[in-house]
Amino acid sequence: MSQAGIIIANITVLVALGILTLSLVGVNELKLPPQANGTHTGYPVWHPPLSNSDEQVNAATIIYSAVLMIIGGALAYKWTNFDTKTNSKLLTYFVDRELNKVPTIEFDRYLASYCLITSLTGIVYYLIDVGKIWATVGVLHNANEIIIMVSLHQGGRITSNSVLAWLLFYVLFAGALSIYLEWPFDALWFKVQGLCSDFALVIQFTRIYFNTSKEYGHESHQRLFDPERPRRDNTSGENAVAY
Repeated sequence: MSQAGIIIANITVLVALGILTLSLVGVNELKLPPQANGTHTGYPVWHPPLSNSDEQVNAATIIYSAVLMIIGGALAYKWTNFDTKTNSKLLTYFVDRELNKVPTIEFDRYLASYCLITSLTGIVYYLIDVGKIWATVGVLHNANEIIIMVSLHQGGRITSNSVLAWLLFYVLFAGALSIYLEWPFDALWFKVQGLCSDFALVIQFTRIYFNTSKEYGHESHQRLFDPERPRRDNTSGENAVAY
């Protein structure tokens, strides 16, 4: 991402957070809907009582989704566990404009951990419903999304030593606000900051898809797969992802 793109992204986030803050001014708490109680804990959760809701269908959907995410995460870890020297054809790469290549194995494992953590949030959601207690696990899901975005921004591999410190700060800050803010600000805060990372991921992956199609769409699968065959621009041609 260019410097101008980073500035535009930061300004957009600040404007969005400013609008959100202004929208909370003057909220009439007397008109807020009542909170439902958690499935097993009895604590208030982040939604009103649901009428005409099929609890069996809801539970089955949550459990089914969690199981699929567990399977996906386990397979992703398995598929990245191979000897890169003897199975070089299985490698894919991030390729930047300077033709630097970074293997995607580390990034693929971030995606695998994202699947597993997302499945964990689903299981906890089924057990105690979405609320302050659930937020202590849900914030890890959002943190994993941030890891994926930072990794993409740095070319497929996290290279900055300060990322872990900032990530820890985010987990503590976002988690604390979700726990100590009163209803409905706790739910609203968690939902909005979570949606920011969700939409950012969609935009980032969409951008990468179109960049890859533009840069390597003219190449045949064989040319991209076989490093021994030259590409049009005379660069090596393993499975490439442009960012």
